[in-house]
Amino acid sequence: MTATLSGFPYTPLRFDAAGALGPGGTGLNADGLAAWLAAGQATDAVLLSHGWRNDAPTAHRLYDTLAASARAVLPRVPGAGGRRIHLVGVHWPSQHFAPVTDPLTEPSSDASAGWVPRTRGARPAEVRDGYERFIGALDPKARADAPDGTTLAFEIERSPSARVRLVRWVQTVLPGRQAPAGALDGASEPDDENGLLAADPEDVVRRLSSDVVAPADQEGDGTVGAGGGVTGRHSRAAVRLLDFGTYAVMRDRAGRIGARGLAPVLDRLHDLVPHCAVHLVGHSFGARLAATAALATARPGQVRSLCLLQAAFSHYGLAHRWDGTADGEFRGLIGQQLVSGPLLVTHTVNDRAVGYPYAVASLLLGHVGVGLGGPDSAYGALGRNGARRTPEADGLTLLGVGEPYTWRSGRVHNLRADAFVSGHHDVAGHEVAHAVLSAVTA
Repeated sequence: MTATLSGFPYTPLRFDAAGALGPGGTGLNADGLAAWLAAGQATDAVLLSHGWRNDAPTAHRLYDTLAASARAVLPRVPGAGGRRIHLVGVHWPSQHFAPVTDPLTEPSSDASAGWVPRTRGARPAEVRDGYERFIGALDPKARADAPDGTTLAFEIERSPSARVRLVRWVQTVLPGRQAPAGALDGASEPDDENGLLAADPEDVVRRLSSDVVAPADQEGDGTVGAGGGVTGRHSRAAVRLLDFGTYAVMRDRAGRIGARGLAPVLDRLHDLVPHCAVHLVGHSFGARLAATAALATARPGQVRSLCLLQAAFSHYGLAHRWDGTADGEFRGLIGQQLVSGPLLVTHTVNDRAVGYPYAVASLLLGHVGVGLGGPDSAYGALGRNGARRTPEADGLTLLGVGEPYTWRSGRVHNLRADAFVSGHHDVAGHEVAHAVLSAVTA
């Protein structure tokens, strides 16, 4: 199916959970996409990948809004004249990951603070909702031995054995920690799926029952009371565990689809339409999908630009020896020069969503109160802090429409977006579209 978005030729590309094109492997394939680009004499194919979304209409709205912003700013982008830009909307089965009430935090009475460290426990309904999010994220085979969510929700608080059963079940269905295809030997990032898989269930519950101390410069005075007497603290631990499990499953799926699904499409486009430049734009987990695809392609340098919008992976993902030994798992994008043009990273302190799973990982490892996902924490996100411990990273600012960018080959352009990006999902405004198009036309 082909259409237009704000005057840009547009077609969707749909992957299933295994990385096959189309539901069950049917629908538009790489050859069909190449033929469509060739027929339209496309000079540039911009592949857009959504993040924490679970249906096509929501992802389509993101693409539609970004296209409208791109059309509005296009006349003010140098080098855009004469370019025939085609948009490709990558759709993949992702799980919406946005708890109604963040189990690490709760709303503040002070609107300027936004949120404060959460001291109250969770209710059974919150446990059940977290359980349903986790179940919805799993592949069907993994759901076969799932416990009853309603019963579980009411047993967690009073039954130590129920808590142990929950942790053990989550441990059995989580995907094993694997570096993406094409990663350098030793590439890694400080996430904790492996630690969670191997941890003692009672210790997991104890750590996740803890209160969190937030940085004083971000959340009031940063202090909270001891968590030992909080009613519902075991339920709070269950919600955190289930939401972190959801994060781990979707993270794995994004990487799998990027490596097994999108990367072969990129290789085929290189063979069939070599004069059409390919650009990848990913938001949230879609940034992981896009980065993994660029890393796994068999055609080094064929990706002309890579834009990571509020990316949901570690701020050490592009790092050189982030822990003194290991490179970030996407280090190959730089070290192997897999992106021939600009590599952009938008980041902002306004993005609280990407910090949540890293704060849970801190709890699991006992690193409570260490910046809570901030730039000095081992557990920080690219979308919040930009690329850290990356020698090639330049600290820049997301500019207003019409202001010129100067891109440098082989560099990572950290674009601090505090002035224009209000939160995790605010990635389709004019300023973001201007940066993306500036990279496309560089």
